[in-house]
Amino acid sequence: PPPPPPNTDYERYYPKYVDSKESLTAIQFRDLQAVRKAERVIWLKWPISHETIPYGRLQIQKLDIYKLPGDAHDPVIFFIHAGNEDKETVTFAAHTWLSLGYTVVSINHRCAPENSFPEMVEDCNMALKWVMDHIQDHGGDPENLAVTGFSCGGHMAALLVTDTKSHEKYGIDISKVKCWFPMSGFYDMDLKENLISPVIKQYIEWICVPYKQAASPSAMTTGKEPPCLIVHGGDDWCVPKTNAVSLYNQLDKEKTTLAIIKGYMHANIFYCYLNSDHEPAKLIKNFLATHLPTKQNPKPEKGYKK
Repeated sequence: PPPPPPNTDYERYYPKYVDSKESLTAIQFRDLQAVRKAERVIWLKWPISHETIPYGRLQIQKLDIYKLPGDAHDPVIFFIHAGNEDKETVTFAAHTWLSLGYTVVSINHRCAPENSFPEMVEDCNMALKWVMDHIQDHGGDPENLAVTGFSCGGHMAALLVTDTKSHEKYGIDISKVKCWFPMSGFYDMDLKENLISPVIKQYIEWICVPYKQAASPSAMTTGKEPPCLIVHGGDDWCVPKTNAVSLYNQLDKEKTTLAIIKGYMHANIFYCYLNSDHEPAKLIKNFLATHLPTKQNPKPEKGYKK
């Protein structure tokens, strides 16, 4: 595949090119290196309130809460990291979302290949239920949530919203989720294009056999899901963009926007938050303003433009 387009901050913190023969673990390790470098710049800007709290009994089952100082109970962005990363990868995106008036929650969860499906989804459901029950005590509004994630986290975010059986099992009131915006995720395990990608092929082997149907958000939609923005890179060789199209086709078109952005590959859809002027970040900002507005990110007078 060709190298990604010139993005100033992306070039500064993230490798220009990832060989498609690299393993998923190697790719995610590079992502983590980029985050660590970005953190050094971001944490100097604001006095951010940061808590780490367990949502379950396992060592891995912890979440971070980021909030600006003050007594306000702000709408919450619930973020799920990519595979082989950790909850701290949200740091630079959290800076942007905090500036828009949101409380940010980022969770750790069990990952493949050390753990198998559906353990990671169980963790995500447990964490979301914890947020709904307890975030009011930590500066967030439990009635106004947005769910998101990147790569594997985008997959988990989509499962959180579409899997109604899990809503019943964990006591999740999905009406509290006002919108969701999965990024660079995989949503249909039966797509032939997935077998072309060595990363997705590996991922399916790790967690989705024999759970392909249960691991496919596109197979579990009801049309009653909250408003959704699906964000995907037009040049994503890692996760074929047909995954985004497949999910879009199963959702209510009146409430769903599909954004396949030319010139963007897999990782820089999310790592664009190193510079929030990039197209994906602007799309998400406008989407949140429409469906989860804040004082700093008010609802546009003319509504959200698809």
